[in-house]
Formats: sequence, C-alpha cells, structure tokens
Amino acid sequence: MARSDSITTAQGIEALADAEAAMVLEPERPRRRRSRPVRLMMATGRTVRWSYRNRRRLSPPAAATALYIAGAAFQDAPAGWGGALMANSAIAAGVYGRWRWRRRANYRTRPAQWLARHGALPQRRSNPMTRWELGRLLVSAGSAAALLQTAASADVPVGFYLAWLAATGVPWWWLRRIREMPEVEDELSREEVFNERLGGTGGRLYGATLTGAEDLPGLDGKAWGGTVVLSPGRQQYSDAKTATPMIASAYGLPISSVAVTQHPSGSANLASLKVYERNPLEDMPHWPGIDSTFDTVSGIAHIGLHIDNAPALYRYHRPDWGTVHDLITGSTGSGKSELLRQLFAIDRHTGIYVSWGGDPQYGASFEYWQDHLDCFASGVDECMGLLVAVREELHRRAEKSSIETWEDEDGDVYYGIGDFTPTAANPGLIVAIDEWQEVWQEYPEALDIGVDAAILGRKLGIKLRLASHLVGLEAIGTEQLRQPLVSGNVIALRNTSRMTQHMVNLPADPYDLPGAWPGSLLPTSGLGYLSGVEDRGAVFRSWRPLNRRQATRHAKTGNPPQFSREGAERIGPFYLEWRQRLASRRKGIILPVPGVTDLQEAPAAECEEIAGQAPAVSTTKTAKGSQRGVAKAAILAFVRTQPTTTTALVAEATGCAKSTISTTLRRLAEEGLVIDYGHGEWGSVELREQLLTAVGQ
Repeated sequence: MARSDSITTAQGIEALADAEAAMVLEPERPRRRRSRPVRLMMATGRTVRWSYRNRRRLSPPAAATALYIAGAAFQDAPAGWGGALMANSAIAAGVYGRWRWRRRANYRTRPAQWLARHGALPQRRSNPMTRWELGRLLVSAGSAAALLQTAASADVPVGFYLAWLAATGVPWWWLRRIREMPEVEDELSREEVFNERLGGTGGRLYGATLTGAEDLPGLDGKAWGGTVVLSPGRQQYSDAKTATPMIASAYGLPISSVAVTQHPSGSANLASLKVYERNPLEDMPHWPGIDSTFDTVSGIAHIGLHIDNAPALYRYHRPDWGTVHDLITGSTGSGKSELLRQLFAIDRHTGIYVSWGGDPQYGASFEYWQDHLDCFASGVDECMGLLVAVREELHRRAEKSSIETWEDEDGDVYYGIGDFTPTAANPGLIVAIDEWQEVWQEYPEALDIGVDAAILGRKLGIKLRLASHLVGLEAIGTEQLRQPLVSGNVIALRNTSRMTQHMVNLPADPYDLPGAWPGSLLPTSGLGYLSGVEDRGAVFRSWRPLNRRQATRHAKTGNPPQFSREGAERIGPFYLEWRQRLASRRKGIILPVPGVTDLQEAPAAECEEIAGQAPAVSTTKTAKGSQRGVAKAAILAFVRTQPTTTTALVAEATGCAKSTISTTLRRLAEEGLVIDYGHGEWGSVELREQLLTAVGQ
C-alpha cells in the first residue's frame, strides 16, 4: 500500500513537469536597432555630460590642445606674430580679470546687480588669491604665452606642448584629487566637550573640569547643569564667569543660553554651569505686582528673571545707608524704554519713593507716564531745569540733615545724620533722565550737578537713574560720575558696542546677545545683564510689557507719597508750574523754563547787576536761584562791556567754569548777542556797531 502511494506521487510530479515543458511561451521580441545618426547623437550627449562633470580635471588637456591648435594656426598665418600677440593680450586680461573676480564680493554696476538678484549671474563671494595661487597662475599663463609667441615665428615640436601639459596639469590634478573622507568621531559627552575644548591644552579654562552633568528637572531633557571644578590656586569663579562666551562656543549655542553662577557652597574654585537648548526667557511673564516683587525693609525689587528662573534683583536702597544709583544702557530696540516704564510702575507702588522724570525727546520714551510722575521735564531745557531743582533739593536736605538730632545708647544728643532710609513720611526722590548724553552735551554744567547728586545723594535719599543708548564716557560724561553709578545698579541690555563690558564692569558683553530669538525671530527686548545686588554671569530679561491700554492701570493705581512742601516752595515755579508748562507745550506755546531760559533775554542793566553777584553764586553752591540763568546773564553782561575779550578773562571776571563759558558764548553767538572772533576771542555786538557808526561818520 505504501509502495502504490509513492508511485502515484512520482507519476504526478512527472506529469506536472511535462505540462510545464509543453507550455508555449511567447518568444522575446528582438530589440530595434537605432539608426547611426541617433547613436551618434546619444554618444555625443554622453560625452558632453561626462566632460561637464569632469570639467575641472579636463582643464589642463583642453588648454594644451587649444595651445597646439592656436600655435599651428599662427605658424601658417602670414602675420602670425600679430595674432599671437593679441592672444597673449587676451591671456593677460583673463589673468587680471580672474584676480579681480576673486577679490570682489559683489557686483558694482546696477545691471549686474539686477541680473545677480534674478539668478542670471553666479553669486559672488570674496575669496582673494593667495600668493601660491597667484604665482601658479602667472607661471602657467606666462609659459602658455611664450609658447604661442614662439609658435608664430618657428616650428614648436609637440613635445613642448606635452611638457607644458605635464608641468601645469600635475599640480592641478594633485590639488583637486579625491581625498578620503575623514572618519566621523564618536559624539563626545558633555563632560568630555568641556574637559577637551575648555579645560584641555590651549583651552580658555586650562586645568578645569566639569563634573555631575545631569538634565535639569522639568525641562524634558532640553537643559542640563553641572559643577565646574577650577584649578585651585590658579583660577577662581570670576574666571569661569568671564569665560561664558567660550563655553557657549564649545557647545555651539548662543551666549544667552549659558549661565555661569556662584556655586551654592561659596567655594572660590567652584562654579555652577547651566546650559539650555532653548532659552526659557523667550516666554517671559508679565509683572506679577508689587506684593511679590518689592521688599520695603531690604529695598530690593524683582525686575525680571534670570535664565535659571532666579529673580533679577534690583536695589533701591540699603537700610541705614542710603539710596543706590542706576546706570541703564541699551541700543535701539533693546527694551530700554519699556524697562524705564516698568521701573516707574514699581516706584509708584512702593509707597516710599517719589519719581521725577526727564526726557530730552519730549516724552517719547515715557509715553503715558508724563502725566503720572510727580514732576516731568519735556525737552533738553526742561531737563536742565530739573537738574537745577535737584540741586536745590539736595542742598535743602543737606541743611536739614546737618541739624537733625539723634540719641545714642547713653542718651546723649548728637547733630547730623549721614545715612538715609526712606519712609512714607520722608520719601526718597528718584530722578530718571533718559538719553542723558543729550542733556550734558547741551549744558556742560549738568555734569557738575550730576556728580554732586551721585556723591551726596545716597546720604540724602536722592537716587539718580540715568539711561543712554551709548556706553562709556561718551554717554556718562565724566569719570567722577561713572564711579558712583557703576557701584550701584548697572543694567546693560543688548548693545552694539563692545566697550560696555569693560566700562561698566559687567560679567559678559551685551554685544554678543542676539537681537531675535532663534527660530521664532521675535525680538529679544529686555534681554541683558544685571550687576548690583548680585554679580551673576547669567542673562536676565525684564518683565514682559503689558499692552499700552492695560499698562496705564499701574500709573493710575498705587499710593505714592507726596513731595515735601518745603522742597516745593524752595524750588519754586519750576516744580509748582510744570503741569502748566507741559499743557502749554502741547498747544504749541513754549513758555520759559524757570532757572534756564527765563533770564536769557535779560536787559543790560539787570545783567550788570547780576554780573556783580555772579562770583558769589558760581563759587558757592547755595543755589539761591537760577544757576544757569545767572551764569548766562553774568557772562553776557561782561562781554557787552568789552570790545574784545577771551574765555579766560570772562572766567576771571564772572567766576564761572570755562566749559560753561565756552558753551554759553557759542549759544549767544548763534543768537547774535555776541561776536565770535575765533580762537577763544569774543566781542560785544553793541560796541562794534558803535565803532562802525563812528568810523562811518
């Protein structure tokens, strides 16, 4: 039974094989042979494509072939030397054009620029020839020109062309050979990147190591932190902080994504490093309110956040010490004006500070805060009047503090208080001036008032807040003013000058901060560095500004204290009538500024009377009236009595500073009130007219 089954299976397989063999398959159609012209065209196309792909390697043979053909043609021509000379001229022009082409970075003519924008011409980039490239090109072109010129007058063997091909082609092919691809190195760990690129030989932090690099919680692996162990005895925390740009470069990130801060242990040879793939400051919240951002006792406010979510600390005053001044810098679009308005909101809600503001640009930076400050100065002249008022208040407070009494533990009474702590009954005064350089460049004596307020103000509760888009002494004006400002709060937003870091003692350079966030291209307004309460190497960003319609609620709420009545009466019309002058300016009526422009047109008799008092007013700082107006009137009165005089004589007669005299006389000359003879000599217009009249008669 088993044998019968096996026979049946074998027969079935054999039958199937016979059936497959019997199947009639359709024969394959023979390929149609293309005609000779078609084959020739296809071969030509393949040759052209192959030649174009290998055009760089075929350049030497093509040049040698062209030289051979041209040499043969010039040899058979009746005046071949002329053709060879023209060809050599074309070679020289080509070499010069190639040299100039490599040097230029863009097209010069308008048609060429238009064609390049529309893709008709190749993109240009500056890639000047090296000496080796220029020498090789000159040798090749010179030898080719020599061959052509020789071929025009004599028979040049083929071997010379082959030798030329070998001499020029071998270096050409060698420089353009196919090189082996470098092996891809294994990806380095975070510690290895730091230890090799920064802590290794030649690194910015040679000898330092990174340990404990771990992902920061809550950021889904997009940020990590570790501890930098610096070389003991050779490096300290400040070295790691100033190396922030190099750390960012080692990891291929923007400088704003790296934060170097003091280690929690406080050890000088340790630093905390945090690296963010995406800067969390891009999503900045609004100001949460005064309750959570200002401490009345310590005088510290939160004006934003650092990259590591730590609060950006800003100091108003130190308890039992005095107020702390501010220096704010930032280029156009950095968020400087928004920061000033945010500080005004915090000032108003502290309950212990009165805010004055001056804007040489007539309030463009302050916007709606013009009507909600305790005093606002619009324009350069008003800003100078504001400084004169500050000097009045400074001397009033100095006189008052010198006679105030206090008792020691033994009950003994003493006079004089050398520190200040603001209260609602005795508030501090904040004087904020934007574009400070415009004020002192127009009125040089503003620097003297600024220095007095910066040095004495902290003991008397007067706080300067100066802002400028410039940096260095060109913005501050003098070293005597820079020192007290830099020792306070320094806020440096994104800037366009590399002098910021060195002039105002910042941990890093705001020049390196981006103008827009990577990817979203949204502006980085408010991003910068803050130095004052803490000296941190991490960037910060001020609170996100509210919509203008919503932000006015900060200006209309709060409980700001009242400025003292004694101070208002001593300052006089400038403070008491500032709202009337602002309202008139908005109607197009410019009223004189008390203490600045109200005495510029004083009569001669009044000027002479003031001139006799000028030395006492200028040499003492009791400031019983308009310092600016008195000085100008005294200078004008003296010059009106002199046919010719000099700056030194005017200074000796009036007691004013030479810088003040020079600026004042230049302005008087522009107004036609005095004559500028040049080289520091001045004269009276009236006496000169009288002299000309007498000569004419």
